[in-house]
Amino acid sequence: MINDKHISRFVLFAILVLAAMLAMSVLLPFVNRLMHPNDDIRRLHQLGLALLLYENNHSGSLPNKLDDLVTCGLIKPDVLRSHALSNTDNTQDMYFAAGKNIKDLDALDAVVVDTISTHHVGANVLLSDGISVYVDANESKYVLQHGRMQSLTVNGKRLLPTSQVSPSTAN
Repeated sequence: MINDKHISRFVLFAILVLAAMLAMSVLLPFVNRLMHPNDDIRRLHQLGLALLLYENNHSGSLPNKLDDLVTCGLIKPDVLRSHALSNTDNTQDMYFAAGKNIKDLDALDAVVVDTISTHHVGANVLLSDGISVYVDANESKYVLQHGRMQSLTVNGKRLLPTSQVSPSTAN
C-alpha cells in the first residue's frame, strides 16, 4: 500500500531530477565552450581564408559585407556569427574592412572582430595580414572604437602600425 511518506519521497526525487536536468541544460553550453576554446579562432581563420580568396578574385577589394562570402560559395552560412545556430549570445562578427582594398590596410588593421562569448572580457580579432589574436578588454575597446590594434608583440618584438614607424623606431 502506498502511503504519504512514499509519495513525498517520490515527489522530492522528481523535483531533484528536474532541477538536475535544468542545471545541465544551462551549464552544457558553457562546458562545451570550455572543451572547445579554439573554435572561435578556427572560425576566424576560415573567414580569413575566404576573404583572401575573395580579394584575389576581385582585384584586391574586400566584400561589402561578410554575407557576400556565403553568396560566392566561399564559406558556409554557419561560419558567420550572424548565422550560427549555436550562437546563444546574439553576438555578431563586426566587419571593419567593408569594400576596402587589401593594399590600403595596415598589418594591425582589424578586419573582423568576434566580440567574444567565451571569455566575456575580450575579443578575437582577425587582422588584415591573416593573424587571429585574442585581445583583452582594454585592447578590445580600442579595436572596436578605432578598427585597429594599438600594437602587437610577436616573438618578443613589438609591431607598430606603419603610420607610427619612423626611422628611429624601425631599428
